[in-house]
Amino acid sequence: MKNILLVDDDEATREVLKGILERRGYSVLGCRNYDEASKIIYDRAVVVDAAFFDQVLSMDGTKELERRYGKEENFRFEGTQLYDMFKLERPNIPCCLLSAFASLETKKNRRFMPKPLILREINNFIENI
Repeated sequence: MKNILLVDDDEATREVLKGILERRGYSVLGCRNYDEASKIIYDRAVVVDAAFFDQVLSMDGTKELERRYGKEENFRFEGTQLYDMFKLERPNIPCCLLSAFASLETKKNRRFMPKPLILREINNFIENI
């Protein structure tokens, strides 16, 4: 069974996408923030065959970022940063950025899928894993 890392701070989006992927036979490693995702990204014992990253993540529950930057009420951690971290650590693993707000700069050199998610696009992405 192949493992897919899914990082999205919105529980409803995470659960819907997780359900779609699990029905297709994938195991989903769901994360809601930087702390949870970075543990998986840097742990070489965890096999990841593909990844999805939400573009904008809240800092809620993110102790490591709070330690580094302080607790700011409206601070957002960019999923693009996690995407780029992932590609540095696991360059041959396909990943996709998810967003309803993406700019051309955000899409630059990154696989991108717009929200709301379209089942056909999800299927096209996972077919190549």
